[in-house]
Amino acid sequence: MSISANEHLLEQASAIFLKLQEAPEDVGLLTERDAFLAGGEAHREAYFFIAKAYAATSPRRRGKILPTIVVFLVLSLGAYLAGPAAYTYWISDFRTAGSPKEFVLASGDRAHLDATSALSDRTAEGDRNVELIRGAAYFSVNQNARPFTVAIGGLEAKALGTEFEAAWIDEVVSLAVFEGVVEIRGPTGIWTLNAGDRLTW
Repeated sequence: MSISANEHLLEQASAIFLKLQEAPEDVGLLTERDAFLAGGEAHREAYFFIAKAYAATSPRRRGKILPTIVVFLVLSLGAYLAGPAAYTYWISDFRTAGSPKEFVLASGDRAHLDATSALSDRTAEGDRNVELIRGAAYFSVNQNARPFTVAIGGLEAKALGTEFEAAWIDEVVSLAVFEGVVEIRGPTGIWTLNAGDRLTW
């Protein structure tokens, strides 16, 4: 992807994201965001990069978020040009190289990442959200009234107390449930997986 294409995607993502901060319930904006995310991996990476930039900004400075976003746009071009490994490092919170490793997420839940995998933890007060950027992860989710949600390759997996595996390798998403129930939401429907079930997308 060219520099201008990268810059265009990030500009689109920041425009949609910032408008949603002003009107989070606007159906038209939500539809615009979903359509943008459905554009592919590059679109999703650009959008969540902007979201992470926003999350990293303290509430006291969020009134000045636009200059911050512009700075992140400039930095992100360098990350894109440096290659996928650099970009993944930039946007992920947890990552593995040559061997698997277990991490404790901000929510207290556990994620066992396979080798060469990366995960972004977007958990905030009142929710438990993560995104599997690449590779595979086995999640052990605590019993909690708040759903635990994994964004992966255009799908969203939502669970309460359960154990399941999510993988995104070569543009193929697979989810397998070992315990409990996981609800999968995608652009073409909603599926419920019970223990022993697997979904490939």
